[in-house]
Amino acid sequence: MPEDYERFVYDIQGFVPPSKIGLGRWEFEIGLDPKIAIRARRKVIDDKFREEAQEQARKIILGFNIVRFKLNSLGEIQNPYSFIEDSLLLRGIKVPGNACDLSLSESSRDDFCEFWEDTQQNSDEITRLRYTPHNIDNPMQAACLISLFTYWANTARFA
Repeated sequence: MPEDYERFVYDIQGFVPPSKIGLGRWEFEIGLDPKIAIRARRKVIDDKFREEAQEQARKIILGFNIVRFKLNSLGEIQNPYSFIEDSLLLRGIKVPGNACDLSLSESSRDDFCEFWEDTQQNSDEITRLRYTPHNIDNPMQAACLISLFTYWANTARFA
């Protein structure tokens, strides 16, 4: 097993019921260890790997029973995961709903891209990458996104 097996590779903050009832009010944030982000960015994935990840993601979504539409007829969730270029680094995740997703925050993306172009070496120079949700209407969507993230994180951890 990799040397960082015992480390926390991600943290979840703010996953609590919203203080006011309404659409899009479920908010939380996931932080990713920069060492895992670097490992994932260096890992080039092929079409076969990408499709296997998408298929697993579709199964997870179906398990949460939040699918309002047929997977084959709705492009929104045909490919729940999006990756940065040809790497394993996660750009975002989509689940059924009204533009419901979890994505790499703009500031994390910008900081990581600058780091990647400049050094690609020392992970001490970059902070945890932050993934933030958008338009989460209910706890099932939030839990599904977290489940999809943890599945991806465990894959990236051992890549």
